Amino acid sequence: MPEFRESLAHYLCLLWFWERWRDEIEFILLGLWADSTSKEAGGTLKGFVQRLDNTCKFVRGSKGGQTALYPPTLRKTSKCPTPDDITTLQLRGVGWNPRASFLDFGSLRLKIAYLTHTSIQFYTRKQWETSVMPISKDQRGKVGLALEFESYFIAFITNDLVFQPTWQEKWNPDPKLWLAPIPPPIFEDYLVFLAGVANWITRRSTGNRFGLACEAMRSAQDEWPGLGVYTVLEVFFDAGVSPFLMEFEVFKCPSRTARICESFFAYAYRSKQHLPSLLKSAMVDGVLAPTQDQRLKYMYWLHVYGKDKTSVPCRMAELVDAHNATLTELEGQSDLWYRDRVPLYDAFEPLYLRDAFENKAVTLGHLIFGAEPWKTLTGRKIIHSDPLSQMFKRQGLLSSTTHLQLACYNVLYPSQDRVFRSTYAYQARKQIWSITRSFPTNSRNSVAEKQLPKDFEEFVGPERTQRLFKSIVTSNGGSVAIGPLEYCGNGHVVTLPSGKKHLSIARATDPTLSTHHIVNQAKREFRLKNNLDAPGKGKKAMTERQRLAQQVEVDKALAAYQRVLSLADVSSSSLQCLAYQTAHGIFSAADKY
Repeated sequence: MPEFRESLAHYLCLLWFWERWRDEIEFILLGLWADSTSKEAGGTLKGFVQRLDNTCKFVRGSKGGQTALYPPTLRKTSKCPTPDDITTLQLRGVGWNPRASFLDFGSLRLKIAYLTHTSIQFYTRKQWETSVMPISKDQRGKVGLALEFESYFIAFITNDLVFQPTWQEKWNPDPKLWLAPIPPPIFEDYLVFLAGVANWITRRSTGNRFGLACEAMRSAQDEWPGLGVYTVLEVFFDAGVSPFLMEFEVFKCPSRTARICESFFAYAYRSKQHLPSLLKSAMVDGVLAPTQDQRLKYMYWLHVYGKDKTSVPCRMAELVDAHNATLTELEGQSDLWYRDRVPLYDAFEPLYLRDAFENKAVTLGHLIFGAEPWKTLTGRKIIHSDPLSQMFKRQGLLSSTTHLQLACYNVLYPSQDRVFRSTYAYQARKQIWSITRSFPTNSRNSVAEKQLPKDFEEFVGPERTQRLFKSIVTSNGGSVAIGPLEYCGNGHVVTLPSGKKHLSIARATDPTLSTHHIVNQAKREFRLKNNLDAPGKGKKAMTERQRLAQQVEVDKALAAYQRVLSLADVSSSSLQCLAYQTAHGIFSAADKY
C-alpha cells in the first residue's frame, strides 16, 4: 500500500492538472495505452507502449483480486458485439482517499490503487510521441495505464506493472458523493477516524495481541489508511511510543493510543499544508522531475526513518537518554524484568503534536496526560464525548497509567533549543527505525509472560549506512528511497553543453538528447556504479580493464539510443497506426484463452 504522503501527493498533482486545464480542454477520453507484461507481449512492437482496443482482456493488480485495464462495460463480447466507444467518456472531476485516486468519467469512475510503486505523470502529446512511444519499457518507467486526451496524456507509471485499476459504474449522481473518499481523510473528519479506531480496538480486544503494534496497524488499512512501513514509524516517533511494544501494550493504554491518534492527525495535517510547495518546486513543464538536491531535502521532513541522527527538543533528549539508560541497566541483570512493573517512561514530546492540539475542535489531551494534568497545562474543559474516550470508559481503562514522567511537563511546549540524538535501525518484517533501542531479551510484560520477546537484528556499520535515506538517494545505482519524490517514472533535468537546462522524460535513451550527452551519461554512470566517483570524494583513475568495460557500456547506450532514434523518425501517425494494429492482434489472440 502507498504511504500517506505519497498517496496525497499523487492526488495533489492530479488536482493541479485538472484545475489548470479543465476550462481549456474538453477532456474527452480518446484512448487508453499500456505496456504489456512479458507474457502478454507480442507483435512487431514488443516492449513498446500500445493502444488498447475494446477486445482487451488484460488485468492488473494483486493476485486473487486482479481487475481489467479496459472498462468491462465497453468491451466487445459475444453478448455485447457493439459496445459504446471509449470516446463516450469525459473526465469531469477527480478525488482521492489515502489508498487510491478517483477519476470521474460520468457513467464510469476509474479508481487507481497505487499499491507498491506507482506514480502519476502528465505528458504533452509531443512528449508522449517523442519520448515515450519510441522507447522500450525496459529503458523508462513502465506505463501501467495512460489516458489519452486531445492535448495531454495522464499516465500512471509503475516500476513493475503492479497497480490496480478498477472501472466502477456510477452509483450516485452527485459528483461530490461520487468522488468522496470513504472513510474521509483524518484531517477532514477526525471523529469518524476515532470511531473506526475504537471499533478496531474493540474487535481485536478478545485476542492475545502479542504481535508488534506497528505491524498490526500496517495491516489495518481501513482504520489506519496510509500508515505504511515508514509512516507508521514517523507517527510512533512523534507520539513518543516505542515501535517495539506489543499491540496490547499500546491499545490497552489510553495515553499511548491517544498519542498515536493525535500524532497521525498532526502528520497528515502537516502533509496537507506543505506538500504543495514541495511538489511545485520539483515540477518542470508539468512533469515531476526532482533534482538530487530536492530529493535530499525530503530528509528534513523525516524525524526518524532513514536518519543517522535527529534533532529533538532538549526535554525529549533527556527522556530518550533516561529511557535507553534504564534499558541498558535492566539488560545487565540476570533475572527477567517486566516492562509494566518498572519505571520505564515513554520519550514523548508534546511539541510534535502541536498541529493536532491547535487545528481541530476535538483533542485527546485528557487521555494523554490524564484529566487533571491536562487541565492544569492548558486550562481546557475536559469532555469525554469522543469515540475513543467512550470506548476506554466502557472498558474501565480511563485511569490507566500514562507511562509518562508527568513531572517533566510543567509547560506543554518547551523552548526551541534542540540537540541531536542518534537513531537505531533494526530488521523485523520490515525495517524499524527508532530513537530508543529495542527491548533486551530478558524483558517481558507480565500479561504476556509466556510470549518470548523478539530479538531484532540491529543494523550497524556499512549495513546501517547503506540504508540511510541520504545514502540511497546518492547511491550509484539510481535507487529510490522513500517519500513523494522517489519514483522510477520521474523526469530528469539535464544540463546541455550550452549550459541550458533540458527536461528528459526517459533518462538513458531520450531521443530529445544529443549523442554527446548519451555518451557522457553512460561514462558517468559507469564510474558511479564502480565507485570511481563518490559524493564528497576525489575521482579515481580507471584501469585499462575498466576503460574497456566502460566503452562496452557506452556502445550499448549508443546502440539503444540509435534504435530509439530510428523509431522516433517514423511519423507519429505511422507509429500510432502500427500500435493500433499490433495491439489488436495481441488482444484478439488473448481472446482464444
